Amino acid sequence: MAQLAGWREAAASDFTRWFLLDQVRRSAWYGLVLPGDQVALTVEPLPDPADGRRAFRGLGEVGGRKRVVAEFEGAAALLAELDDPVQVRQQFRRLCREGGF
Repeated sequence: MAQLAGWREAAASDFTRWFLLDQVRRSAWYGLVLPGDQVALTVEPLPDPADGRRAFRGLGEVGGRKRVVAEFEGAAALLAELDDPVQVRQQFRRLCREGGF
């Protein structure tokens, strides 16, 4: 979920920022995920807790059934200090199947 939040932050900022998790506010588990299960992850933004910080609520589902919910927060870091923004953008396009393989 934190990685998905990072991709969301990157795309929303035109690949100038990345989300760095530093706190899980709460989490709840609703069943097991078994080998072979496909977990569908979604994240939605929550109100920013402070300037330069982001918060998200994440959901993990298997076959449409809720398995985990978590609220977490962290810093919105400059992407250029962590990685090459051009390469990250290209990888995002491949992950979204926009850039081919």
